[in-house]
Amino acid sequence: MLQNAVSGRVWSFHNITELVKTEEALRTSEERYRLIVEKSNDVLFTFNIAGEFSYISPSVKNILGYDPSDLIGRSLSSLVHPENVLQMQQAIQHNIKDGSQTPGGNELRLRHVSGEWRWHNASGNAVYDTHGKFINFVGISRDITERKLITMRLDELHKTMQLVTEINELIVKIDNEKECCSRPVTGSLKAGSIRWPGLV
Repeated sequence: MLQNAVSGRVWSFHNITELVKTEEALRTSEERYRLIVEKSNDVLFTFNIAGEFSYISPSVKNILGYDPSDLIGRSLSSLVHPENVLQMQQAIQHNIKDGSQTPGGNELRLRHVSGEWRWHNASGNAVYDTHGKFINFVGISRDITERKLITMRLDELHKTMQLVTEINELIVKIDNEKECCSRPVTGSLKAGSIRWPGLV
């Protein structure tokens, strides 16, 4: 018998059906996630411990006019209206400290690339690793400018109507006081109860 001659074959089979299904499901999930992120009317973002963007969704281009790449490494505070910065920082610090959330989200103004201030409702959560170390902060922001402007106009209208009501009530009160003051004099004259010396 010759040495090193092939005398047979050994075949090994592995069922990879589940692996293929898992990979397909993963690709489908990733595609759905990509479509949601890219077509969403919300801005999804993450920032590091320094408050600098590490990710921001492509939707920011349609909503605030920025290219996502232009915002990476830029601080979140640089987009927030000065009057809203402290409110935003406090909300983030509270969430990082104990996971607390502002009911209904946080309303703040973000600068559009045009320089216009747009009202947004934002919320998010701090993310930690298995050892409890801070990884990043994940957030979502939605433009509510139109709704906010309508609410502000309604508030102004309500205040105007309240002022008109108070003015009308004051006018009625003044008229009533005038009428009360004039009644005794008029009544006395009609009754002839006033006597002027030298005239009677």
